[in-house]
Amino acid sequence: MCHTEESDVMENAFDAKDYWESRLTENFNLRGVGDIGLPNSYNKCLYSIRRFAFRLATKNLKGLEKPSVLDVGSGTGFYIQQWLEHGAEALNGSDLTSTAVENLQAQFPAAKFRQMDISATLPEGIGTYDAVSCFDVLFHIVDDQKYNAAIANIASLIKSGGYFFYSDNFLKSETRITHQSGRTEQTIVNELEKNGLQIVRRLPMFVLMNDPVRSDSRPLRKAFSLTYRLASRGEEWGKLVGNVLMPIERCLIRCKTRGPSTEIMVCHKA
Repeated sequence: MCHTEESDVMENAFDAKDYWESRLTENFNLRGVGDIGLPNSYNKCLYSIRRFAFRLATKNLKGLEKPSVLDVGSGTGFYIQQWLEHGAEALNGSDLTSTAVENLQAQFPAAKFRQMDISATLPEGIGTYDAVSCFDVLFHIVDDQKYNAAIANIASLIKSGGYFFYSDNFLKSETRITHQSGRTEQTIVNELEKNGLQIVRRLPMFVLMNDPVRSDSRPLRKAFSLTYRLASRGEEWGKLVGNVLMPIERCLIRCKTRGPSTEIMVCHKA
């Protein structure tokens, strides 16, 4: 089967809007947008690490003191809250689902939210921004043409001199499952550069606490497998495992520029 045919089959089999509408309706919380196989307590720890990594990613970037921001795929609003704490003056969010948009508008009345598909034609009057963020979203676009369209759309929404904050797995070799497409680092970087986005910063989002999909290390994979098994035993276990690992994880993220799992890439638009 050729690559294009594979994409078509996967796209036909997976309806992203229905999938996320159903998932967020049932779990409009960090577990719903995080790892649904783990308890809420461990997901809270993962999002605490995401908060730490976000602050490192946005630190001391010129022009980001009080930015206008668009967050793509806002979900339950975790990164909306991070941008508010950062000092964003004009804050906009978006999501594929009506469930998210309705809840977010009630939760963050000072921000503006719209339901949209970042891989489709952009709505009129959407504007441009000092920063666009898209965390843990684009690998859920399983069709490659739609992924490329999403990157092009995002680039068009960034002002000259602005930034794109992006998290992905940046794999060495491609992997695909029904609701997720793991693209290679080279594929992603090529598409970003094609759209005028140059990498200026990158850092690990996780080192020990998430699946080491970028690593070939058997000890690291076995260690995470044990972590996952223990954390998935229930809320108390998830809290215990997460609290033990978080201080170590913060130190590793601060010290490293690359990691074995999800990373944050910051791109600048000239």
